[in-house]
Amino acid sequence: MPRQTSRRVGWNLSLCICRNTSYIRAMRVLPVAVALATVVAFQRPALAETKVLQAPPGDTVLGIVQAPLVALRDTTFQEGAATAMARAGTEFQVLLTQDGWLQVVYKGRKLWTPQNGVRVTTAKIYRAERAGIEDTHRRWSTIAASVGISLVALLVILGIIVGRRRFQEVRRRWILLATRHEVLEEIMVKAGWDVQKLPPNTRLAEFLPHVRPTVVIADQSAHRGDIASLAKNASVASTPILWLDATVIERAPDPARAFLPPGAKVSTILETVRTLAKVIPGPEQLSRHGEIEGRLGDGRLLELLHFLATAKRTGRVEVRIGSESAWMWFEDGQIRHALAGKLTGAQAMYRCLDLPKGTFSFSSGVTPPERSIRESTLTLLHEYARQSDENAKIPGH
Repeated sequence: MPRQTSRRVGWNLSLCICRNTSYIRAMRVLPVAVALATVVAFQRPALAETKVLQAPPGDTVLGIVQAPLVALRDTTFQEGAATAMARAGTEFQVLLTQDGWLQVVYKGRKLWTPQNGVRVTTAKIYRAERAGIEDTHRRWSTIAASVGISLVALLVILGIIVGRRRFQEVRRRWILLATRHEVLEEIMVKAGWDVQKLPPNTRLAEFLPHVRPTVVIADQSAHRGDIASLAKNASVASTPILWLDATVIERAPDPARAFLPPGAKVSTILETVRTLAKVIPGPEQLSRHGEIEGRLGDGRLLELLHFLATAKRTGRVEVRIGSESAWMWFEDGQIRHALAGKLTGAQAMYRCLDLPKGTFSFSSGVTPPERSIRESTLTLLHEYARQSDENAKIPGH
């Protein structure tokens, strides 16, 4: 065989062998390629599933915007500007759900909005929830209003009580009038003061130590001779006194003394009295502010008198029923004087004990203005108890 022919045959054989080798390699790679193609095929996105939302008969699927703001679009694509924007709390009917999107009816148009940020429920359920919330709000509003009204009513009641107590404190304080100005009595009563006039033909310096009023209003010209005596008497030296029609004024200023010239205005007199009343507040200047107070009934006054006698107290017991008052004065545990209307002495004391209702009070340190009772207090109380027992045995008494 010629050398050229042998070379050609060798080349063809080599090419055949190479081709067979590439085929074999290709056949080996084929399963791998098929596997990869299968994986890629399964990883392709599936078609979006559309679900129609239906509510029970007579109800509607409702969407409520929960996010601050959601976009509404014509399609489910995010590109481009939104067709409309809905704020939190917006309600619309929901028709479909598809791949995380909701098709809703908004202002008569069918639009798409992301499901995220929108709560899907039914109209009846949502209305029931709203009704429950509103009912709860109404209850709490009613409770808050009731509490507010109760607090206001309580404050009003407390204000009335405080006002009454303040008024009673003023009523408890009393004024001794030793003046010829009769109109002052009416003015002071209208201003809320208890008023007592100085008995006729009585010296102020002699009467004042036994009563100790809150304030004394006196004419300086009528009681000029008592000014020096009152200043020397330690028991009344601090009692506030308003001198009217004053022509002589003390040189040394005294907070318990005030002087007004003739023709002083009523407003000036009232203001001066209020100022003087603040100088020395205390039970000795109060006609009804006692150390012991109570209501009549069930022998309580009798028990009080027995206690005061046993404790050897000095002071004045006042019994008040309506606008009338009666008094009993103790001195070292002994009743030395009693006054009830026109009755005095033991009869006046028995009259106080016979009162079925009213109030009583005890003011310490008030000495009797006179002595109309000489008997022992315990003896009088025992005698009263004996008479009461005998009267109780009498039929029809």
